[in-house]
Amino acid sequence: MRSAILIDFKRSFVRPATLIALVLFILLGIGISYLILQVFTAVTRAVGFLGYYTLTNSTITITGVAYSIWGEKLGGEAVIHIENCTTSLAEAAWRENCVKIAEAKASFTELLNTSIVLRLGNAKAPNLRVRINVSTWYGALAIRSGEGFEVSTAFATSVGRSPQAPTSPTVRIRPPRAFVEPVPASPFGSKLFKLRDETIFVAYQVIPLRDVLKFFIFIERNLSVAPLPQYVVVLEGAGSCENVEVFYGYGNETVSSVNELSEAVARGELKPLANISTTSIVYAEAPRKAGESKALLVFRFGNSVYTEVFNLVDIQSLLKTPVTTAMVSQLSTPTTFLPVVFLYLAYVLVAKPRAVGALEFVLSMPVTRRDIYAVRFLAGVLTAITVSGVLVAVTTASTIAMLKASVDLTHVALLWLGLAISLIATYSLFYMLSTALRGGSYLAIAILAYILLWFALPIAATAIAITIGGVSKVAEVNNITKYINPQVLFSYITSYILTQLTGESSVHYDAVLTALSTALWIATPLALGWAVFRKTNLSS
Repeated sequence: MRSAILIDFKRSFVRPATLIALVLFILLGIGISYLILQVFTAVTRAVGFLGYYTLTNSTITITGVAYSIWGEKLGGEAVIHIENCTTSLAEAAWRENCVKIAEAKASFTELLNTSIVLRLGNAKAPNLRVRINVSTWYGALAIRSGEGFEVSTAFATSVGRSPQAPTSPTVRIRPPRAFVEPVPASPFGSKLFKLRDETIFVAYQVIPLRDVLKFFIFIERNLSVAPLPQYVVVLEGAGSCENVEVFYGYGNETVSSVNELSEAVARGELKPLANISTTSIVYAEAPRKAGESKALLVFRFGNSVYTEVFNLVDIQSLLKTPVTTAMVSQLSTPTTFLPVVFLYLAYVLVAKPRAVGALEFVLSMPVTRRDIYAVRFLAGVLTAITVSGVLVAVTTASTIAMLKASVDLTHVALLWLGLAISLIATYSLFYMLSTALRGGSYLAIAILAYILLWFALPIAATAIAITIGGVSKVAEVNNITKYINPQVLFSYITSYILTQLTGESSVHYDAVLTALSTALWIATPLALGWAVFRKTNLSS
């Protein structure tokens, strides 16, 4: 007898409908993660950009790197516009009018590097701007070249006229010719250093993760800057230096001389990070030192040094709450349609076999009606636990993989528990209907019940509340009707998690009423279904 029950259980649980449901839930989890990525990047500046342009005769070369909030170099598409901008006073306010004079498109994997040939004809002293629109997997951003740069008339009239050699342009840059668009919540800095006969512009982005620091450093030398910006740092020391050395370390200490730098390196407190001799972007990584909340970035210019101290805010921890919040919010909508899976499962386990007389054949084996009823309900319960676990696990894993972020696993476990129990309550309702109805009749009534409970009831309750007591009664009526749904526990847990993460939630649930409603949604249909199933005629 026991072997017959096990065989019926295996046929009920391990069946094509269950396997198809698992595949659909895996795809749904991946789809939800992609939506989470889109929501997250829509509200968070998830892409940064560090780059520069060089101007040689008639050609502007754009070089830069796009990177994610986790410090990964990103590939994507870039559209570069060269604009001629003029300003005018209109309606008591300065207006800027920019006309595109050149455009280039480029695909890149890790480093954007593309050139545009200017064809200005006889234009006189245009005030040129570089504008870049970058699109990556994580999102898009637009960067402009500050206040632009000016090109002399000699350069403008000689561009593109062969065989006459173009004259070297006179370029005035305000501010230095770097594109800087940092990702949020991570230390970013830029400085202009003036040595005796050399000007060096430094921009850096430091992205602190749990166990590593990621650096993006841009250095440009020999700038012609007029006038000098206010943030220029004048350093004493050698008038010219071939290399700029970069070091990193931890703590609050500052280094003010080359001797102190050498001693700190000898003690192992500072370690070399990069050595830069030309205009370039350097990407480097350094291990994170456990327990340290501050880090040092030290630049050496010949016999002069400069130290930056910045806080190590772990981006992964910082974004744990918003990523988890996005995941909880995005899981709420598709779970409204999951009852359809269990509507169909009750159909293939009871309603359809009753319609074709298959249950009578099962009863010919050494099993009882109670065995069939219990085993097929248990198969649905295990399916609910399995597919909800798969959905939550796949959503969590793919969210972590796409966003490189951590999530709160306690809240993930609560989501799984709430979804699993809610789906069991849902299955209990459809299982009861399958014992009283068969075949097409079951499908019609079950679909109607689904539409009424999940969609029509909230709308009808709102309409009745407005009709009877006006808009003020809507909240009161909805506060009652929200418990008339088998998935009330999942809604309660979702609201609870959002309250814990954000401090607020649009809907409030009573824990006792939620528990009582869920228990009734499981126990009542199960008892009524058995009362019908034990006496019903199982013949086709």
